[in-house]
Amino acid sequence: MENQLIKDQFIKSMEKRGVIVKEAQEQFEAELLFSQVFEMDSSLIYAPSMKITFGEINKL
Repeated sequence: MENQLIKDQFIKSMEKRGVIVKEAQEQFEAELLFSQVFEMDSSLIYAPSMKITFGEINKL
């Protein structure tokens, strides 16, 4: 029940930004998967809702 509430809030937030419902649902599922795969010690950078188009990212 709580997961559905979080999903609904996420989708509504994305809709306010102009994203259609289907894309918002797909984004939620992708971010849910990433949150399950990535851990604090992961060497990959996870930036939800960000698009990094160029540059180098250094882990501090």
